[in-house]
Amino acid sequence: MKILIASQDQFEARGIQWLLESSIRDIQVEVAHHAGEAIITLENKSPNLLILEMSMGQEEEAEKLFSTIRIIKPVIFSLTAEATFEAAKKAIDIGSRGLLAKPYLPQDLVQKVLALVKEIREKKGSKEQDPLIKSPMIEYNSLFLPSYKDPAQCVLAIIQPENASEISTLFQVTQEYPFPVRPKLYPLSSKLICLFEWKEEAQWPDIFKRFLLDWGNHSSENLSVFINVDIQSGKSVHQRYLDTNKTAKLTFFTGYSQVHTISEPIDWEFIDPFLTPSEQKFWIQSLNDGNKEEIQAFLFKEFLRFSSPYPDPELLRIRLTSILAQIRRYMKTFKLQENQHEKEYLRIFDAILKETVIYRIVQRLFIFITNIIDAVHTETNQLQHLDIIERCLHFIDLNYWNKQLDLQAVSDYVKRNASYISHLFTEKRNTTFRDTLNSVRVEHAKKHLFESDMSIKEIAAITGFQNQQYFSKIFYKWTGQTPTQYRSSGLKTK
Repeated sequence: MKILIASQDQFEARGIQWLLESSIRDIQVEVAHHAGEAIITLENKSPNLLILEMSMGQEEEAEKLFSTIRIIKPVIFSLTAEATFEAAKKAIDIGSRGLLAKPYLPQDLVQKVLALVKEIREKKGSKEQDPLIKSPMIEYNSLFLPSYKDPAQCVLAIIQPENASEISTLFQVTQEYPFPVRPKLYPLSSKLICLFEWKEEAQWPDIFKRFLLDWGNHSSENLSVFINVDIQSGKSVHQRYLDTNKTAKLTFFTGYSQVHTISEPIDWEFIDPFLTPSEQKFWIQSLNDGNKEEIQAFLFKEFLRFSSPYPDPELLRIRLTSILAQIRRYMKTFKLQENQHEKEYLRIFDAILKETVIYRIVQRLFIFITNIIDAVHTETNQLQHLDIIERCLHFIDLNYWNKQLDLQAVSDYVKRNASYISHLFTEKRNTTFRDTLNSVRVEHAKKHLFESDMSIKEIAAITGFQNQQYFSKIFYKWTGQTPTQYRSSGLKTK
């Protein structure tokens, strides 16, 4: 494929020559710096494509050049420094297939030229032998079914947009992009699979880094690329696809706009996704105290300081929902599970399940927690207008987990004498302070028995009881069942 660049500007012409030779395979590019040189090259070498600077030569020289062009009839693509009607009409008159006004983006020129090169080759009937569009002979079945084997060495890449709605644009751009070897493309609902014939000299990471830069001219959506160069292991293309697809989940930790080269599958590290009793106690206390700094430090340590080996992203999502459950209980305590707080809670829950990058989940979760704590602070100030016994009940519900919680602590909170508070419980609630506290603790214990896999001992500890034996005794008194019997009856009901 012969290409002639006719431009009086030597530096621009050489720059275009380098750009095309480095972007398109199997082309021969020559440069002419004046009209006479362009005429000689056209007559002697008959280039297939002429890239013509419209201001080439004086009027008489330009007319001779145009006459030669009409005789040789190359495919013409024009460049102009003046985006005027006259320049466009002149380009049309000589049969130019396109006109690009300066300044232009290099990739725009490459894409225009590449489209013309493909068209010329197809017309010449050499499509099957064209190295530019050669692709590995991989069938669809080979990629997705384990019983098929890879018949040829190939490079497998997954291009993953953050927004799945960009698949159509991504497919079109990839089809037209000047890769060293034309890929075979498999668009799926949320990713694009590319298969390339193996080329020893091809620098695939650099090729795809340039692709990411060029992609920015077509869309503002983020992409990540995962390139599997494992051609020595003898794995089928199906297994290599599974390995690459699994590794593509790394975007959950690293984000997008990156190129990853892999030669072996990633192994996720197992983590216990559920909060331990001590962690549950931390969340209860930190939320009650409104300690935003400690909460922020916990989230940062648990979810934003990962390195290889990475934990399984799905287990992390479960762990985040465990934290959200603690926040939910906190919201119910202050009756915040309504209106805008409830809507935002549901949005956070949805983000934990679907958001593609963990940093954004943690950021949104912390902002939500901050807003809830601030709302509770406002609510607490309003509690001062409630009667004394209601304020006592509120304090108990916040601190039931504390083994040291007693009548004196509650009395100090409402700034009243302990004997007076004891009298109020008997008079207004027809019960004692101790029975009220135990009742609250048992209700919370019931939730843990149904909603968690914690042992009876652990549940006793986080609900404020001194030991398991005392917990079982009080639980039986209030429910008529032991904790084990209660949990079993709940499982049967479910």
